[in-house]
Amino acid sequence: MNKQIFIGIAIFLISLQGFTQKNEKANELFQLTKKQMIEDFEYLKDNLKKIYPYYFAWEIISKDNITEQRHKIEHQLSKVETNTEFYWLIYSYINIYPDNHLKIPHARSLGYYKKNQNRFDIAINRSLIDNHKKIYAQLHDSIFFNVKLGMRFKYINGHYYSLREFEHNHFIYPKGSELISINSIDVNDFVYQNKTTIPKILWDNKSRLYYSDNLLLTPAIAQKDKIKLKFKLPNQTFNQDVYNINETVKIITKQPQISDSPNVCLLNDSILYIRMPYMFNESYYSNKIDSLYNSNIKKIIWDIRNNRGGMDKAWKKVLSKLIKKPIAYDIKIGANNNKTILDHGKRNEYVEYKIFTDSILNYEFVNLASTKEIIQPDSTLKNIRCKIILLVNENSFSAANSLQNIGNKSEDIISIGYRSGWIGGRGLTPLLIQLPNSKLFVQIPFTIDCSYISNINDYLHNTPEVEVTYNIRDFLRYYYEPSPYSEQYLINQDLLLKKAMKL
Repeated sequence: MNKQIFIGIAIFLISLQGFTQKNEKANELFQLTKKQMIEDFEYLKDNLKKIYPYYFAWEIISKDNITEQRHKIEHQLSKVETNTEFYWLIYSYINIYPDNHLKIPHARSLGYYKKNQNRFDIAINRSLIDNHKKIYAQLHDSIFFNVKLGMRFKYINGHYYSLREFEHNHFIYPKGSELISINSIDVNDFVYQNKTTIPKILWDNKSRLYYSDNLLLTPAIAQKDKIKLKFKLPNQTFNQDVYNINETVKIITKQPQISDSPNVCLLNDSILYIRMPYMFNESYYSNKIDSLYNSNIKKIIWDIRNNRGGMDKAWKKVLSKLIKKPIAYDIKIGANNNKTILDHGKRNEYVEYKIFTDSILNYEFVNLASTKEIIQPDSTLKNIRCKIILLVNENSFSAANSLQNIGNKSEDIISIGYRSGWIGGRGLTPLLIQLPNSKLFVQIPFTIDCSYISNINDYLHNTPEVEVTYNIRDFLRYYYEPSPYSEQYLINQDLLLKKAMKL
């Protein structure tokens, strides 16, 4: 596949020249010179290498030729002419890695860094945020404005399925129709060729494939007028047709508006159910647990599916309400050993200045945290004495993933669900850099979780203790349920909860 991605990068940059011209005038404040582009790119390259521990580790974990992919993108810099082409080159360079913490952040994410400028040694003001917002729009809005097909896909075990029933040229494609090829290219080959420009690229460690449900949202498609798609229908027949990318197909079924909010309730009077869609508002959960506690509770279901993270302190506070004895967890968080990292550590007072060589990666790290974290039971509550079962899925990320990893090592907690495709593990707030000329901000994680590592795949930290796999029929049932966290649905139809009840 390596040759395919190199060809894809070259074709993408050549074709992007025409595509970007119509987006330049609306968003650019000034045109970068080639010298400024080179300076910005070298600044990103140097900082990524210094800060990001997976810069070298991902090649070992994935067994993919990441070094050669970086070189291919670096060599394309000489062919870049417009600002938008340059920004896409930056995007491609960091999108090599399936890490949702490594990114060009949305402008609203910059508020946190603005409030904590001293901690991150970076200056942010409203003018810089506005400039960043324009660049972000050039990258993201231009894709959504040009690719208007209206299709939605779900990746499951090497296959892409349509989530919507739609009609095109008087032919109806049912929900669950499988996308086989794009412009006569096998769908997985297409994703690999364009993986550096497809938003939110992920990694399927079982199938050893990169994937994304956003596979059509790439400049390789956006710069064209038409696209040829081949589907395998649920009745095992095939249909292929040509689509205008700027025209929405006739959508027959759309996902309903999902009802999802924080909730703590009793199911069947004996199951304490906690729905936590994000890692905030710990007081709400604590108070509800206090009010509902009773001796009839036999099991705790803690649902963090689709929880994209937040603050670790939120789940720690809730967990302390649920445990009967302390939970101890070994933490070993590493980072690259250089002045940039050590200076950041001094500002934040968490560097122990101990160096260790990771025996599997054979690389030297500085030890940011090597301790046994202990979560104590809340002394104000007569704690519930039963198993805690965490429900997780492929979208349980960041702080939610940290809770999942605690659960995987605790005898009192069992995590069950679907594995993520993003690099996980305990970490610290990513660093933020600003390119010197374009003033574009890039968020770069600087930690690697070396806790409980016995083989190369353990660095991913993304697999629940009891792993379950989707099939498309089960997922569609969940996808089209307007209240998937309601008591009625959970008790009667939620397949993951039913599996959890048997543990």
